[in-house]
Amino acid sequence: MGSNIHDWAVILIRWLHIITAITWIGNSFFFNWLDRRFKRRQGETRDGHIGDLWMVHGGGFYQVEKLQMGPASTPKDEVLHWFKWEAGMTWVSGALLLILVFYWGGSSFLVEPDSGLSYLAAVSIGVGSLFGSWLIYDLIWESNIARNPRVGHILTIVLACVVAFALCHYLNGRAAFIHMGAVLGTWMVANVWMRIIPRQAKMVTASELGTEIDPKWSTNAKNRSVHNNYFTLPIIFIMMSNHFPATYGHTHNWVFLVLIGIAGAAIRHYFNQRHLASVSIAKTLVPAFICLAICFWMTAEPADSHSASEIRQNDIVYFEVDPETSAHISGSVTFAGKPPRRGSITLPQECGSHDRKIPAQSLIVNQGKLANALVFIQSGLENKSFRTPADELVIDQRGCMYDPHVVGIQTHQTVAFLNSDDVLHNVRCKADENKDFNISMPNKGSRMTQVFERAEVAVHLKCNLHPWMGAYVGVFDHPYFSVTNEMGEFNIPNLPPGHYELSVWHETLGSLSQSIEVEAKAERVLDFVFEP
Repeated sequence: MGSNIHDWAVILIRWLHIITAITWIGNSFFFNWLDRRFKRRQGETRDGHIGDLWMVHGGGFYQVEKLQMGPASTPKDEVLHWFKWEAGMTWVSGALLLILVFYWGGSSFLVEPDSGLSYLAAVSIGVGSLFGSWLIYDLIWESNIARNPRVGHILTIVLACVVAFALCHYLNGRAAFIHMGAVLGTWMVANVWMRIIPRQAKMVTASELGTEIDPKWSTNAKNRSVHNNYFTLPIIFIMMSNHFPATYGHTHNWVFLVLIGIAGAAIRHYFNQRHLASVSIAKTLVPAFICLAICFWMTAEPADSHSASEIRQNDIVYFEVDPETSAHISGSVTFAGKPPRRGSITLPQECGSHDRKIPAQSLIVNQGKLANALVFIQSGLENKSFRTPADELVIDQRGCMYDPHVVGIQTHQTVAFLNSDDVLHNVRCKADENKDFNISMPNKGSRMTQVFERAEVAVHLKCNLHPWMGAYVGVFDHPYFSVTNEMGEFNIPNLPPGHYELSVWHETLGSLSQSIEVEAKAERVLDFVFEP
């Protein structure tokens, strides 16, 4: 499928999905509101009359009457409208979007590049979550467990939490969120097409024939209809979250799904029950706002990391290298044996790259030489302090790739992140020694700066919207480091004489080290060899 055709297919189907979802959700809200507003007409003695309601809209009055389904109230010659096609088309259009956005063209949007999960396994998890979770959900509500609705509701919540955790564990955060929305949407549409409508049809038939109606049909259909109503707000949030990587890109993103699910259901419950004197804001809206406050706290930006560098003591004695005795280390990093085939990444049209397929960055071997390996002094410089470079290091997001892919910096040195694309990116930092952050960069030209305070090899950076985008930052408390070029070469100049441990780190191959003795004015040439 050509990229232009693919993009137009996505936008048109997304348009259809939103239209049908609005219609379906609108019906759900409207009928739940109706059910709670009917009042029995004074003096009405007809069998089956539950109540009626007067409304005004569009310059006219509407009178709606609700009848108990039974022999006395069966529609005879009237047209009976069934509200099911909105649900069906919402699910069909959503399934097509899932295929076009996440399953079409490989696993670029589906899993993390370093997850080790194959494309087929990822698709199996995604599709299996939709139908497998429905079978469990349906088993709960078709079994004797449903005789106690409270137990059924608790098990449903537990099931949703387990599915959310599993999806966020195996899939990319963005894919996990959308799949969780698809899971709830599958439950909802299956409720309508497989349980609610068929049982209402049975009730209509029994009513027309004058036979007894099983009350369990009505109770079960009503429970599932209420579930559909309470799932709507969490699903709407999930649909919106596609534009907010601070949520699905969070380390504990599954917690967001749980908290938003609770908040959405609590808000929906309040609006469904607010006309009753028994409804309590303390038991509905307050828990919802607490959940939202926790989500806000989880995404709060850390304190400005510049402050730590500003309070560094003025009386620090910095180590000064004697140019008359300094040494120079150079060499190369080699990959022994036949290198694995270098894969490629298919970029979506939104990335704006002229070359739609670019080679993967995780393992680059040219004529046996390894690029993007970080070579550095591991030990031997203890108790020495070095000045922080005044130069700002720039990491750009261009063509939906990070440039450079691997870089070294000193502690307290300013790093500027740029977005040179016309699409939304975010920078998520996942560190062990430094502070994590997850900041959106919505526009072309967006810029933000960060400072890493502690030495660490290596800080992982990524964009959650485009999972293949990754970069690594080696943070050192000295200036003696180098990143190998495309021919595997590295250079570390101005090193004082001494005994050192020299290490090399690579994102997929791991680390190697060797001890070296560096004499004054020495020109050392060293090599590292990674075995496959």
